[in-house]
Amino acid sequence: LSEARSAARELLDLSRITETIAAAPKEADPDALVTDLVRLAMQWANNKPHDDLALMVIRRDETRLPEAVPAPEEHPQFVSDNTEGEESLFDFTFTSLPDCAAEVRQVLAHWMETLQFSQTEIEDYQTAVTEAVTNAVRHGSPRGAADQFQVRGVRIGQDTMAVSVIDSGPGLVNRRRLPDMPEPEATGGRGLPLMRLLSDGVQFPKVEIGSCVRMVKRKK
Repeated sequence: LSEARSAARELLDLSRITETIAAAPKEADPDALVTDLVRLAMQWANNKPHDDLALMVIRRDETRLPEAVPAPEEHPQFVSDNTEGEESLFDFTFTSLPDCAAEVRQVLAHWMETLQFSQTEIEDYQTAVTEAVTNAVRHGSPRGAADQFQVRGVRIGQDTMAVSVIDSGPGLVNRRRLPDMPEPEATGGRGLPLMRLLSDGVQFPKVEIGSCVRMVKRKK
């Protein structure tokens, strides 16, 4: 929903969405609220949506709030120093939950548009980075939501970007050769092949904590 784009390519940000939700009556019917949100997105996109929409409305029962959950143990600090000649664009640390991918995609699109990458290059790179984020959540977070992972984006010269995803997991056993794309009937194993296919280089730099995958994208 938040990735709906106006004619000026501006994203429908979360503030406009939350304003619409806040303006709805507390007793609003879920279907009515979904209708309002879809109408907002369609108007913003001039009735030309960029992608599919899938919405779920959840009402919190104030009478049955859960007991406070103990705070997880302190997380280690990931390495965030830039390599010489790189300009930092963004640097985020997320709790290991899959919904972080949408925010990463939005930030990535903003910077790639700023650097004048083509729409195809943006969408390809978004897919590659999303696969890395998904792997960090699924395979690089031994403690699940109690873990964190880091996403860093840098600019290299005028025509190149690199995004690093750093997590707490062990990483690949064999980093010299990425796995091939599995057969169509396979149920998984496409993440790393997609990163290789949709970026211009996949690297595994050494980090002090956990593992790191770094994807490079050059503007054509």
